[in-house]
Amino acid sequence: MTAPSTNPFLGPEDSSGAPVPGRRPFSPRDLHDSAPPWIDELLFSSNAVHCAAAGGPSDCEGRALEPAGRCLAHLDDDALDAYLNGIGPGSTIEHQGTHFTADLLGRLLDVLRDPGDGRPHLGNADFNHAVFDETANFGAAVFADDAVFRGAVFEGEAVFSDAKFSGADSSDHCMATFRHAHFKGGANFRGAIGRLSLKDTHCTGRAVFDKAELYDTSFSGAEFESASFKSAQLFAPYIDSVSLVKADFTKAQFPRGAVLALHIPGEVVFNGAVFDGEVTFEGGFGGVTEFRGTRFSGRTTFSASFTGPVFFSRAVFGGITTFDQVNFHGGAAFDEAVFEEITTLGPLACDGVLDLSFARINAPLFMEAAARRINFRRVRWAATATLRLRHAAVDFTGAALEYPVGVSAQPSPFAGPDSFVDESALAGSDAGVRLVSLAGVDATHLMLSDVDLSGCRFIGAFHLDQLRLEGCRFAPAPEGIHWRRWVPVRWTPRQMTLAEEHYWREDNDATGWMASSADTSPWSVTAPDPLEEEPRETSAQTGESTDAERLAPTGPVHTEGGRAYVDARATREPHVPGPTEIGPVYRKLRKSFEDSGNEPDAADFYYGEMEMRRHDGERPPGERWLLTAYWALSGYGLRASRAIGWLLAAMTGTVLLMMLWGLPVHDPEPASTGVVTGQRFHMVTTTPDPESPDGPFADRLTAARLQKSLGVVVTSVIFRSSGQDLTTAGTVIEMGSRLAEPALLGLGLLAFRGRIKR
Repeated sequence: MTAPSTNPFLGPEDSSGAPVPGRRPFSPRDLHDSAPPWIDELLFSSNAVHCAAAGGPSDCEGRALEPAGRCLAHLDDDALDAYLNGIGPGSTIEHQGTHFTADLLGRLLDVLRDPGDGRPHLGNADFNHAVFDETANFGAAVFADDAVFRGAVFEGEAVFSDAKFSGADSSDHCMATFRHAHFKGGANFRGAIGRLSLKDTHCTGRAVFDKAELYDTSFSGAEFESASFKSAQLFAPYIDSVSLVKADFTKAQFPRGAVLALHIPGEVVFNGAVFDGEVTFEGGFGGVTEFRGTRFSGRTTFSASFTGPVFFSRAVFGGITTFDQVNFHGGAAFDEAVFEEITTLGPLACDGVLDLSFARINAPLFMEAAARRINFRRVRWAATATLRLRHAAVDFTGAALEYPVGVSAQPSPFAGPDSFVDESALAGSDAGVRLVSLAGVDATHLMLSDVDLSGCRFIGAFHLDQLRLEGCRFAPAPEGIHWRRWVPVRWTPRQMTLAEEHYWREDNDATGWMASSADTSPWSVTAPDPLEEEPRETSAQTGESTDAERLAPTGPVHTEGGRAYVDARATREPHVPGPTEIGPVYRKLRKSFEDSGNEPDAADFYYGEMEMRRHDGERPPGERWLLTAYWALSGYGLRASRAIGWLLAAMTGTVLLMMLWGLPVHDPEPASTGVVTGQRFHMVTTTPDPESPDGPFADRLTAARLQKSLGVVVTSVIFRSSGQDLTTAGTVIEMGSRLAEPALLGLGLLAFRGRIKR
């Protein structure tokens, strides 16, 4: 058996440092991390003697060392030298409540340095309620057992960079407890390794955990003005109710997942971070929040509120992803993000732009979102998607739809009795869904329900004839009388016209035609990309939209008739489409409506198609004249009132012509003459030619002649001959009426059928 140690300042122990039978010295293992704060005082007072109680300064609460009866800070030089000479690497250190200067702490750690690696090695280390008056430099220290800094106060910077909190076995990560500690000058845990408890700590300055390797670390209730976790590895951390002004987790790694309940009013950065396990984000983020290039390999859940803009640019969601009860008050960018597993986005509210441009959807997606604008430009949909939206202007430009995608308007708010979705910022806007563009989209797999298409750009889309539309609204043609070059104009009423036709007619000075407010508008920059070495260029320099250019739509808006419009001249593209481009779009949408059995509404698209053909300057003049006549007589066979009006006018004109020139003065009376020759009798009956009237016009307009003229005209409409004797002019007039009037009658019947057919 080895001889006991003779160091008078330590409790009875053998040469290995293990306590021998007798009075057991105070151990930090008695303080469990889950114990309430008052346990500290109880255990401290029952196991140790304060320096003041042993005859030291009256205000000193440091642990008195036996037999000197003073704490380490109040030992005289001889006693301090004796204490320091009696300890070495791996010794138990117990200095609860002691005040340390930088020099005193430096002398203590110097005697604990291992000559082999030059690092201080501590066994059980208890600095419970200790006060470090200056910089506390524990850099590169090795804590072989538990380390307790519960309630400690660091007046200067606390340096634990490259410290290692572990036992002899590198896999045995012991606990370092800093509960209720106060870091007044910041804390540096850069490169530290171990298991920490920072519950309810307060850090006035910057807390640095860059490149640290932390296991089962708890930050519950901690308060940091600023924290940096760049390139750190966090194994199953629990960060609950943490108060941070700003935090940086750039390239941090969370190998076992994490629970992050954060309340951070400033900027938060997770750029390049890796979450390998299940991760949950809760709480509130007040500044710019960035997850650029972040990888989420496990199940990911967000139930938080973001006051500033959020960037998930180039993020990869490898597990099941849920954004439930999330509020984005400053916009959210998921541009170039990848969703590998089933994703649920919503219910959520976004008082700005929800940008998924260039994202890849590789698994089924379900979205319930209320947002001002949702950007699906160049999104690759490699799986089915159901999108239920509110208040949103949606842009599908260039999206690739490989599987069915359904977009519908949600009539009622997503917020319910148990919902935290806040749509109050959107309350003043239209709750409907407005589609901005389908340019470059293969519409084979797209279904739209109750969507406003009054400002949608269709030119450039493919297979529009296979687009499925239910309850969708298009821009109506202008109503009422409008003036064009001092000439009053009344446009043919239509409930379904394309935005492209509005732009084309407005560009040709047609009054009353304008683009809806759902049309495209410019963007402005709101946040830089910290991963880029050079500042991000603006769209004016690159020709491409930047982050904030996707996050804040603006544009000159005016109202007319209770409806909001954007000035087409201020926002339209340099190239205004013409009839050659617009006509095929009308034709394909007409076929889509006809294939779905909605022929009455398809009639408006047929009218638009014919209008574009009539105005197409590349078509032969003869065809355009024929189409003009078709339009003037019957509105392309769709305006029954126009055809019937022309029919009545033609009949009225024919009646008038018949009364004036078509009917003879008197109906010719046949005359018979006979010759008797022997026993034979020969009789000849002749009818004289009708005599054309030659008197005054007033004498020809009589009731009798009107009655006869009406009979001739009415029978002519149905291709029948009246049998009435007519003058030569009357015969010609009747032939013309028998050709024109039945045609006009047919056009009128055709128009009636087109409107009532199902």
